[in-house]
Amino acid sequence: MIRRAMSAAILFCVASSASVATVIFKDYKNPRDELTRNFNKLYFDGVKDGLIAFNVALVLDGKSPLFCLPPKMGMTVEQADDIMMRMAETAAPDPHTPISIVLLAGLRETFPCAAK
Repeated sequence: MIRRAMSAAILFCVASSASVATVIFKDYKNPRDELTRNFNKLYFDGVKDGLIAFNVALVLDGKSPLFCLPPKMGMTVEQADDIMMRMAETAAPDPHTPISIVLLAGLRETFPCAAK
């Protein structure tokens, strides 16, 4: 079911004139102005929610999760930002890496899943 929904969304974006913009790490870390900073924060919140939702979908499909948040833990944008920035300090990602990749790496390192 999730595959069908994702396929439909991808097909819609390809068929329409939808414009997709990815925020890269260097632009997130050093925004041009306050408007860009606010846009990046909003975008980042969506990335965070999307990664958490995708992780839950993996579990519901019987697959291994990418990271394991503690039960009943809510994550704020500020907490996710801290996780991503700590990951960037240790891993030094390419400046053109999408923030979603850096955040995912940080979530995997911060919340590893115990071996079954």
